Amino acid sequence: MSRCWAPISPASAQPPRPPARTWSSVSSTSPGSTRSRSSPPPVRNTLQESFGAETFDYLVNNAGIGTYAPYATTTPEQFDELVQTNLKAPFFLTQALLPLINEGGRVLNVSTALTRGVVPGMSAYAATKGAIEVLTRYRPSSWPSVPFASTR
Repeated sequence: MSRCWAPISPASAQPPRPPARTWSSVSSTSPGSTRSRSSPPPVRNTLQESFGAETFDYLVNNAGIGTYAPYATTTPEQFDELVQTNLKAPFFLTQALLPLINEGGRVLNVSTALTRGVVPGMSAYAATKGAIEVLTRYRPSSWPSVPFASTR
């Protein structure tokens, strides 16, 4: 089971805001996640129940699994699991949560140094993290007030 983590700070906090200290986990197999999008993500419920808030400040997409497999022997199942966790989950989680991010909030997509170097057996992993870097550059123009950043 893969997880994306979203740090949550109270929407009612006044600047300067303290660092977010509470973390809400959103499983990619839970209702409202990338595999079942019929209901709102659990983050919305956590915001309301734990903080009495409707919005939050920062989303950190730090999803990642690495499968060591040489390029020639990587199976479709291994590749699909990497894409599901490292690319699809952050893509659709961000899509679902962008409307909940406060003005001035941020989205941080975590990548890897393996997108700039070569480590045998890590090609599929590096490809999915490289896709996150490209996705960061293509942030939705309909949310220009929410800056995206990528780190490795």
